[in-house]
Amino acid sequence: VVYAGVQNGGLFKTVDGGASWERAEDGLSNRFIRALAIDPSDTQTVYAATNGRGVFKSSDGGASWEPAASGLRQINQTAMSLAPSDAAVIYAVSEAGIDVSEDGGASWRVATGDIVFPRAQSVAVHPENAAAALVGVQAPAGGFYRTDDLGAMWTAANGNLGDGAAGGVVAFDPGDPSVIY
Repeated sequence: VVYAGVQNGGLFKTVDGGASWERAEDGLSNRFIRALAIDPSDTQTVYAATNGRGVFKSSDGGASWEPAASGLRQINQTAMSLAPSDAAVIYAVSEAGIDVSEDGGASWRVATGDIVFPRAQSVAVHPENAAAALVGVQAPAGGFYRTDDLGAMWTAANGNLGDGAAGGVVAFDPGDPSVIY
């Protein structure tokens, strides 16, 4: 199964490797899809971040959608990541910063600790530890930051990239989480 969200076009699903696509957006109040996340333990559970309407959740493989944005500060999320070890934990990033849900999207809380994250653009959750995540942030606070406590505290993780390095897309290697791309 592959899902494809397109800007101003909606959400589509294929079950035959892309030979044919069907719409999978009943209940989405906005068809401008900014990010998708699939529950690794139940591929029927899908999250979609829309432009201007927040996050939606489908528990039936995209056949229907319900809002899952209670408590989100910014409704234009740019990226989401579910914890492979605990799919109830979801990190969402936006121009306002980082939010986390610990109940499968039913509620969200600010997860920026003591650092302001304007223009956060990517997030990756450690494959074995749902409390650990990395986020990529554009300037002026640019770079990569790491949390080990569900976003209560963040530390710079730029290594030899230097201060102010613009943080791009980030991912953990699922086979060896000490390797980060």
